[in-house]
Amino acid sequence: MGTIKYDFRNEVVVITGAATGIGRGTALAFAKAGASVAVCDFNREKGEETVKLCAELGAKAAFYQMDVTNEDQIREAKDRILNDFGTVDVLFSNAGIAQNTVAGPTTLSLVEWEKVFAVNVLGTVRVCSAFAPVFKEKKRGKIVITSSIAAYQPSRVLPAYSASKIASANYAQSLSLELGEYNVNVNVVNPGYVYTPIYSEGGAMKLREAAKDKLGRFETGEQVIGAIAYASSSLHRMQTVEDIANLVMFLSSDAAKEITGQIINIDSGVILR
Repeated sequence: MGTIKYDFRNEVVVITGAATGIGRGTALAFAKAGASVAVCDFNREKGEETVKLCAELGAKAAFYQMDVTNEDQIREAKDRILNDFGTVDVLFSNAGIAQNTVAGPTTLSLVEWEKVFAVNVLGTVRVCSAFAPVFKEKKRGKIVITSSIAAYQPSRVLPAYSASKIASANYAQSLSLELGEYNVNVNVVNPGYVYTPIYSEGGAMKLREAAKDKLGRFETGEQVIGAIAYASSSLHRMQTVEDIANLVMFLSSDAAKEITGQIINIDSGVILR
């Protein structure tokens, strides 16, 4: 079947949550397409690894320390990025966290509700608010925000995560209304079941524990997520980091110039809307 080759030469891409998982995979995809990549994350060690991998692909890349709950760090990173690269053409607001405790809406602690929303919702707001003036001034640009199919899946055991994801998606649509008059596209990608650190670092096993009757026979986290994806999707499979990166690149390209305010599920057919 046919393939698509993107050309992002002479463009600057800022990616939050770029140290691992979808963020890293997307950084590498943009690097392969010739973009300069600003790798933003709170994890310096893993972030520097992403920068090295981008450089090995021939791309200009640099790491910027960024905790999306810290407005000062966001502002400082933005100023350094503009100083180093001169501009920003694409912002991929991807930083997010999982719900640490598997618990119901009334039993999950308020502390955890606040932590999840501080990163997944307000972190997105902080980052987009910081970079919006750059796009407004140049009157063009692309913003892509990572949400999740959990936005459309209210959960008895992951209520804060699901609620945070529908909130961030709704925020993105509001942002598209504000930035549309500046010729800026804002869209949302909803990944399905991608085996990233959110799952591999304990998240999958928490889901297994919460549904022992259905998932207890699976021994590894990847098997757990694979089983969930198989049972719930039309194509009966998980997605890959590369699948998500491909969608982000499309939405960041001129081919998507008339697409804005959209929430796009990439989940092998879990959410059918």
